[in-house]
Amino acid sequence: MTDQRDKMNNTAEKNEIVISDTDFLSSFLWRNQFGIVTRLFAKLGMDIVVPQAVIEELGYSTRTRERLQTPLMQLNNKKDKVSGSGNVYIRDIDPFSDMGIKYKELKESMGQGESAAISMLLYAEDEAACLASNNLKDVGRYVENYGITLWTTADVLVKAEELGIITQKKAINLWEKMYEDGLYLPEGTYEEYIKRKKAVG
Repeated sequence: MTDQRDKMNNTAEKNEIVISDTDFLSSFLWRNQFGIVTRLFAKLGMDIVVPQAVIEELGYSTRTRERLQTPLMQLNNKKDKVSGSGNVYIRDIDPFSDMGIKYKELKESMGQGESAAISMLLYAEDEAACLASNNLKDVGRYVENYGITLWTTADVLVKAEELGIITQKKAINLWEKMYEDGLYLPEGTYEEYIKRKKAVG
């Protein structure tokens, strides 16, 4: 079996694609703001890969299906070849591959979306990849052990503002709505998070 630590360390600097888990994706889809994600990664020359398991997980509840019906239909328009243009690609996992075996193993200790995203990262053959997730409890040790570049919802909002994709007012208002909806965010307000980031350096 390939040494996955070496593979991730060798590819972490290139990051041609970002593989999303469920909570990251839903944090923008629920508020009809997924365009922020696609515009940001297009500017960075990256594409977004969504495991089919994440699409399935998003559609489990009636409430989620109703709120995400249109964007989910758009996400299910599969594309074959990444282009670095902020496109979205749906990828499935072969259950008989090393990736599939790892996915089944991880599902015993973490959610379906996180398990699929981590498995794809560890066994991606052709594309350098990073991870989009807010679930640091589950993915944190993989991020640290394999040198994975991590994007959280907070990171996307900050970078989108820096690059002029959204205004500071938009970032503040969206952060407030996400926080009120119970999304995990590292601070209560966008301003507090920016202040802490500047203090850390």
